[in-house]
Amino acid sequence: MLLTVAAIIAGALGYVFQILMGRLLPDEEFAVFSALNALSMVFGSPLAALVMLIARRVASLQAAGEEGALPAMYGFWQTRVVAVCLVLAGLLAWGMPVVQGFVKTTDVIALWLFFGIVALNALVVVNLAFFQGLHRFGWLSGLAILIVIVKIASSVSLIVVADWGVRGALAGMLIAAGLTWAFGRGILRRDFANAEPPTENRAHGFPWAEAGPVLSATVGFAVLSQLDVPLANRFFEPSVASAYAAAAVLGKAVLYIPGGLVMALFPMVAANETRSESSGRLLRQSLLATLALCVAVVVGYAIFGKQVVIILYGGRYPGAGALLGLYGSAMVPLAIALVMKNFFIASGTQTFSWIVGGSALAFGCGVLFSRPSSPAGVISAVALSALIICSVGVAVLMQSKFGRVSVET
Repeated sequence: MLLTVAAIIAGALGYVFQILMGRLLPDEEFAVFSALNALSMVFGSPLAALVMLIARRVASLQAAGEEGALPAMYGFWQTRVVAVCLVLAGLLAWGMPVVQGFVKTTDVIALWLFFGIVALNALVVVNLAFFQGLHRFGWLSGLAILIVIVKIASSVSLIVVADWGVRGALAGMLIAAGLTWAFGRGILRRDFANAEPPTENRAHGFPWAEAGPVLSATVGFAVLSQLDVPLANRFFEPSVASAYAAAAVLGKAVLYIPGGLVMALFPMVAANETRSESSGRLLRQSLLATLALCVAVVVGYAIFGKQVVIILYGGRYPGAGALLGLYGSAMVPLAIALVMKNFFIASGTQTFSWIVGGSALAFGCGVLFSRPSSPAGVISAVALSALIICSVGVAVLMQSKFGRVSVET
């Protein structure tokens, strides 16, 4: 409940941020900002895999009474993330013209700010993985809200006062990520101060057999849930792309509803696996709650979608209201898939993870090569991919009779 309430508050503040950006930025800049914001989640998706791997390992170590290994593990992953980000910075500098062409912007500074956000968020998510694995849900909730509050204050100030436009929006996000990382790091280092070192050295990395499926699931899910906005920006003119982005901002509320549930579900399932206990009841509760809440929001969008867009955005995006109900409906099966993804990864089951990655690859290639002529075509492709994933997930769950899922594939 704590995480669910925090997720609702953070999500509501996140929508305040997105709506403010939609009101403060011109159409073309808002379309570019939305594309970069979505791409930051796509490029940050390998880190979501890392979060799951770290949280599962931390939860297992805590369940086994081996917390002394955590400080070294934390330092190992912080330094590795920094090293990878430095390599990626070199690749971005080399491939900058290609990136500019895809995003449809000539603003190099904005792209470097975007990279800085991805890099700092990478360090933030390592902190969050430790909080999640340790069941420190209070700090996990607080930091999730803090980063959005700082982001709103910083970005709006830089846009309104300094007139920085899309650069101000991105710079505010960069400031928020930096402060949140520093605060979380301080809390963890304080907690680790009294930890007794382990009697033997441990390997902190993850073999490909363990990391590969998690990477497939998290990258695949990020592609399915985020890549549609950059693709719309690429295929459609600014007025259509900005309306699509406005509808996506509101429609993704359906997808964020189970956020608090899955954050709590994941370490609990991982700990149950260590203790050889069943997690079927937790999964059933999560799926039913997610379905009920998501359907309620979609019904509201179907009835009041146009009015919601007018209230929040004024008359700037008249096409967004007609898309909102359709977009929200496409997010329902994706929200169910999110719960399944976290459950299967926590329990060590790999088949579902590869299905998510394969479906995302098919979605990306299909949309790129078919070049939909309308926003509805992009939304339909997302919905079809999500339904396929849910069907596979249900088949696996039925085979396990909603009981304990084996760590064998």
